[in-house]
Amino acid sequence: MSRKIAINPITRLKGHGKIELFLDENGKVKDAYGSKIYSMALVKNAHRC
Repeated sequence: MSRKIAINPITRLKGHGKIELFLDENGKVKDAYGSKIYSMALVKNAHRC
């Protein structure tokens, strides 16, 4: 039976990120995915408020 470990959100980065690890039956990493969303438009608009 495989397992999934998700680290979400990743802190200490600008924007939002996450990492997903998929382990095999022996507990070794079979697949790993990472993603990050970052938008300067949102940051610029936040400073106007």
